[in-house]
Amino acid sequence: MKHEEAERMLFEETQGIKEWKIAFNIVFYLSTAILVIMTLLLVLPDLNVMGFSVLRVVTASMEPELPRDSLILIRQDEANNLEIGQIATYMDEEDGFLRTLRILYIEKDDDGNNVVFKFGADAVPNQTYQVVSSDNIVGRVVFVSYAIGQTLLFLHSRFLLLIFTTISLLVVKLYVSWRSR
Repeated sequence: MKHEEAERMLFEETQGIKEWKIAFNIVFYLSTAILVIMTLLLVLPDLNVMGFSVLRVVTASMEPELPRDSLILIRQDEANNLEIGQIATYMDEEDGFLRTLRILYIEKDDDGNNVVFKFGADAVPNQTYQVVSSDNIVGRVVFVSYAIGQTLLFLHSRFLLLIFTTISLLVVKLYVSWRSR
């Protein structure tokens, strides 16, 4: 009986260790994935994957449609595919920055191609419109998330802490692996 009880206790103890290892691995690999994603977003802010770009809204000019600090997904698109009322991104010729505003007017050439756009901000009354050539059009907004934007902003502000935590977890994982040999 004592032998069976000792085996059961050893089995329960082993199960507890296995559960702890699984939980540790989940936390470790999740934090590593977050670290890699954050590094890519910080190092490559103009990253374009399969015709999509990720940007962060930095002003309140398009609220409430695009809240400040939201993440937006831009799909690269031809100027001829854009319509009045859509929210699109263009490169400002004056400073080279990307701007995301609503299309208020489209001028077409004789062939029916969109050649000049007038953009405006939703939250700015009595504004001057931004006149933009079709050559400077980047694409249109296809996804907006305030929650994801806030999460990325939070992680950016704690990026060094995230790096330190990941390295610490790596050291602990290596130590536990070495000790279990």
